[in-house]
Amino acid sequence: MTHPQTQWTPAEQAISQTLNQLKQTNPGQPTLRGISRTTGITYSRLRDILNQQHGAPTISEILTLCQYFDITPTRLLQQAGIEPAAQTTLETASDDQLLAETARRLKARKPISLMTADEKADYVIAKYRHDPLTMAASTDPDKQNEMRGGDGR
Repeated sequence: MTHPQTQWTPAEQAISQTLNQLKQTNPGQPTLRGISRTTGITYSRLRDILNQQHGAPTISEILTLCQYFDITPTRLLQQAGIEPAAQTTLETASDDQLLAETARRLKARKPISLMTADEKADYVIAKYRHDPLTMAASTDPDKQNEMRGGDGR
């Protein structure tokens, strides 16, 4: 099943372009693999962020890249031409405000490894309801036949 193309907001596009500029103007022009090793963000994810493909960067990814390029998040937003919508900035926001905003944007959930059995079951059911085709291999009546080399191979 193909997924619909993710639409990046103008602000997300501007952040991506600014990060690209920072990469190109950084002394030694670091490679994506080098940035990946230093930041822990995978090579393919960095490529997606800089090429504006797939999902837009998360706050965590932006903060990590800001740290890598030695730029404050506020300065990154200014270079990207983004002005804060409210008076609260990253420098003036309380920890609670930052956590609440991060959770809201990331739609935070507990890692599967930390979920109880009931939480895992609820997660799988919710995922199935969202996209039943992701579970098709588990319920496909021809699954066993295909595994033995029958039709579908």
